[in-house]
Amino acid sequence: MKCKIILILGLFFITFVLSCKNDSVVNSAPAPSKSDEEVITPEEKTVTYTVNHYQQNITDDEYILFESEQLVGIEGEYTNASAKSYEHFSIIVFSQKKIEANCNNNISIYYDRDIISLIFNSNGGIWSDGSNDIKSLSGRYGAPVNFNEIPTKTGYGTIWDKEIQTTFSYDETYCAIYDAGIMNYKVEHYKQNIEDDSYPDEPYSTELKIGRTGSLTEAVAKSYEGFISPKIIQQSISGDGNTVIRVEYEREKYTVNFNTKGGNDIVSQSVKYGAKVTVPINPVKTHYDFKGWYLSNNGGITLVWNSFNFETEITGEITLYAKWEEKTYSYTVKHLWQNIEDDNYTEKEIENLSGKYGSQTVVLAKNYTGFTPQTITQQIISEQTPIVEVYYNRNVYTVSFNSKNGTDVMTQSVRYGGKSVVPQVPTKNPYDFIGWYTSNDNGKTFAEDTFDFKNFSITCDITLYAKWFLDLSNCTADNVIAKIRAITWDSTVVVKGEITSQLLSEIKNEITASYPSIIINLDLFETSGLDTIPRYAFQECKHLYSITLPAGVKSIENYGFYKCPNLRTVILPEGLTSIGYEAFMECENLSNIVIPNGVTTIGQEAFHKCKNLRNITIPETVTSLGSYAFAFSGLESITIPGNVRGITIYTFCGCDNLTSAIIENGVSTIGQEAFSGCSALSNITIPASVTAIRKVALGACKNLTDIIFLGTREQWNAIEKDEYWNWRKGYPASKIPATKIVCIDGDVDL
Repeated sequence: MKCKIILILGLFFITFVLSCKNDSVVNSAPAPSKSDEEVITPEEKTVTYTVNHYQQNITDDEYILFESEQLVGIEGEYTNASAKSYEHFSIIVFSQKKIEANCNNNISIYYDRDIISLIFNSNGGIWSDGSNDIKSLSGRYGAPVNFNEIPTKTGYGTIWDKEIQTTFSYDETYCAIYDAGIMNYKVEHYKQNIEDDSYPDEPYSTELKIGRTGSLTEAVAKSYEGFISPKIIQQSISGDGNTVIRVEYEREKYTVNFNTKGGNDIVSQSVKYGAKVTVPINPVKTHYDFKGWYLSNNGGITLVWNSFNFETEITGEITLYAKWEEKTYSYTVKHLWQNIEDDNYTEKEIENLSGKYGSQTVVLAKNYTGFTPQTITQQIISEQTPIVEVYYNRNVYTVSFNSKNGTDVMTQSVRYGGKSVVPQVPTKNPYDFIGWYTSNDNGKTFAEDTFDFKNFSITCDITLYAKWFLDLSNCTADNVIAKIRAITWDSTVVVKGEITSQLLSEIKNEITASYPSIIINLDLFETSGLDTIPRYAFQECKHLYSITLPAGVKSIENYGFYKCPNLRTVILPEGLTSIGYEAFMECENLSNIVIPNGVTTIGQEAFHKCKNLRNITIPETVTSLGSYAFAFSGLESITIPGNVRGITIYTFCGCDNLTSAIIENGVSTIGQEAFSGCSALSNITIPASVTAIRKVALGACKNLTDIIFLGTREQWNAIEKDEYWNWRKGYPASKIPATKIVCIDGDVDL
């Protein structure tokens, strides 16, 4: 307990020191200059916390929750828990906590039980150990008081001046009182042994009684289950205090009967209360096997579940009943399956059963998938093992052919486990027949492979569906729209030859509007006639999954692929030089795109909110990155080449997955909020060519611990840095955790 109090005091002291330290840090902050903007005071936030009150157990040093209460405090302030007043409990020192959001702010208060002391004054009498000292007894509040000793004084009887409390409830002193006319005597109760008719040396229980010298004792027999209460002969109470009344209780005897239920007789047993029955010799009964002795509640008609345990102590009259099991004889059951190719049968399974002699076999048909059992002829069980045969006919199933608007094909009837025959090939213009397929949705979606007529066994009614081929690998301006319109499943459309901006618009409209349930991969690489992807060319084309742009395209104009939610892969041509304003903005599933060498411009918000864009390489040829170009994208790392003279505002802000950024030599400016809110960014490399870092450029990068500057400390200090370049004014929590800048000639403290 002392250790626990010391530990709590220690924790309280550490909390106090840290609080003072934090206060000193806050008070030492420089006063804001007049040029500072007005500080916005954050709104106070209330937090609910619990105060738990624990009371010490009676029997050990653990504590149990007694009651709880809910309190409300202000985030950043301290809890306001108060100890309660419990009678006979002492409070252990506790400390308050600083309230934090989304943390465990609960307070636990512990209370120790008071120690109660009882004093027993022999008042000149003698204790059983021969002393006449004052005895004391102590215990936790509420614990039971176990004190049965009483002092004696020759020629006197003893009583206490007040009734002794049964539990430790309050401090008290008890004084023995002696009466010359009263004398103590004992009443000892003995229970007869089980193994013989004698009694143990020590009494089962002892009572201390008082009475007047010369009068008769008032001993009363107790009522013990299984024992006979005797008549007591009272004695005259002697003046020496040595009067003892011995009360002996004889054990009851009970009869245990054995009902053999048709077997030979078994002699009953007389058993003392609490003794065990002797296991008798097993009875015998013709044509039956003895299975044990059992109890029964209805004269042996129904026996209990388990056999009688002869280790059970007898506490009353019982009858045990013999359990018999009639002897059985075995017989054979053969299960035979109808063949696939003819009407004969082949043995499938054999089982061995048994039954009573002279009774009828009990053969049940098995549940074999695809088979129907025939009527079973039962036989009479004898010593000669009979054989019962069960025949199963194969079910017959229908194989139907759905030609999907092709020419009709006749159905087939096939036994369970048999094979379907390849039917005639249907026709359907202008499609090519591929084969027969299974389908779970009436031919809308086919299985991956064609139906295997040679190896597939028929086990149920089945419909096979014709699959037709629509050649999308060589579409032209003349037929591409018609072929796209005929598509009924996810497809790759390869277009070749001369195309125009108008055709591009028609392809986009057909993909977007006509078939909302399919996804299209569009390959335009081998087309000619386009050097630009026009504005809005594929804007909000919801079902475009991937696209390969024509080899001659030089630029992607503004909004070219704006908000294509399912676009995942874009293959850009080598001759591309510019990517326009919001060209791929909110293509939230775009994950695979390579910007080729030769691209010089990536426009404003070009990849804004591309949440699944994890990796991208900015070519060395790029000289311009527009604002928000990669903002709120899924980038995990980025290298900005030196030809990009300045990183514009918000270029990479809000990239939650970005952990590493390398800026190559040549970049001169890191613009306003260029990397703000990149919560996972842990390291950034800045070249010596940088001359300016604008406000909040690295603000709210809560994991940014490593900043490497590839120049000297003098060069770092010479950089024009906005006052709030690494945090957001009014939000101290937005300040980066980095404490230094690592330069080539040493560190600069932040």
